Amino acid sequence: MKITSALLLIACLHVGAAGISQKITLNERNANLEKVFRSIHWQSGFQFIYNDETMEKARPVTIQVKEASLEEVLALCFKDQPLKYTMQNNAVVVKPKLLVIAPEAPLPLNVRGRVVNEKGEPVAGATVKVKGTDKGTSTNENGEFVLIDIDANATLVISAVNIETFETKVGGRPSLVMTAKIKVTESEGVTVVNTGYQQLPKERSTGSFVVVDNELINRRVSTNILDRLDGVTSGLAFNRNFQIANVNATTSFQPNQSAITIRGRSTINANPNSLIVVDNFPYEGD
Repeated sequence: MKITSALLLIACLHVGAAGISQKITLNERNANLEKVFRSIHWQSGFQFIYNDETMEKARPVTIQVKEASLEEVLALCFKDQPLKYTMQNNAVVVKPKLLVIAPEAPLPLNVRGRVVNEKGEPVAGATVKVKGTDKGTSTNENGEFVLIDIDANATLVISAVNIETFETKVGGRPSLVMTAKIKVTESEGVTVVNTGYQQLPKERSTGSFVVVDNELINRRVSTNILDRLDGVTSGLAFNRNFQIANVNATTSFQPNQSAITIRGRSTINANPNSLIVVDNFPYEGD
């Protein structure tokens, strides 16, 4: 009796081992996933644990394998499925995949903006272009512009003849105020001319002018500003007779003469004395 019991136990162990064999053969086309699971269970002995709600999301399976391992078969079954699985002892636990929601792309924006220079003055006629595209516009006389349906994360490129080209990111802002740097033309050195009473762009000045910088005025050493200008500024004539007579305190010079005169005065009927403006006020000292 003991020998019979031992033989029965050995036979049961042999059957159990055969029941969990991992060599699986399948030939299914657009089959229900649960049907495929049952076939795998019969051939491998592995149980499949899941609920009905999970299997409602399963997609049909097409699989053709011969004496494949359980891992290979499961990889084919769960390919492109909204499901995942884990192995627990002799069971395969099936669960839905967690959905990863991608962030929505920002909606296009209508952007209104204004371009001003460092002095707060509007920059008219500036080109405002969306970087990497052909979309763009220009500013009006108030430095304002409007761009329709552009990417909320777009980069704007602003350029004009009188400002330095620069870029700015929209950053989802529907309204922008951008400050541009005034362009200085190194070849000419000066873009603004001060006439004493007003400042004008160089190209708008109708008269001739000379701008004296530190390097030019320091070519001569003197405590008198007029002596430093003598010989280095074109268009400015120095009346030597006036200077000598003034030093000798005589009256040998004409009362309407001054120490300096501006060339070209003879073409118009004007006061012979030069107008000197210091800090926006006429100066009549020596």
